[in-house]
Amino acid sequence: MSVISLESWRKKLGKRSTSTSQSKQNSTPEKHGQTPTDIDGYSVEHIVGFYVVLDKAWRKPFKLKSNFAREAALYVATCCSLGFISNQVDEETFADYYQITPLGMDYKDSLDEVLNEFAGEDTDPLD
Repeated sequence: MSVISLESWRKKLGKRSTSTSQSKQNSTPEKHGQTPTDIDGYSVEHIVGFYVVLDKAWRKPFKLKSNFAREAALYVATCCSLGFISNQVDEETFADYYQITPLGMDYKDSLDEVLNEFAGEDTDPLD
């Protein structure tokens, strides 16, 4: 085992930190910030994603481990985090399915209005 002096180790590290990278970046970085949107600053895809999750939780509550919950995981997780859907039945009881909350119903009604306005209709888009 060889011993390297502290001074020579510092010089070696100094050379390493000033050297250029051997590999060059071959892709352009993605632009950060907001992406172009379609309805009032929101992507139609996301609005519909949230609407579908809320509508399903309202019409027919879905299981926590269902294929639907897996496929719509981003929207399900966001709706849960925002309190729009929950698996809490009462203060001490939790179910194995998601159902819409009163806050979620209010948000769903707001999305109804936005989607109807976008479509130029006065009807429920899923009826």
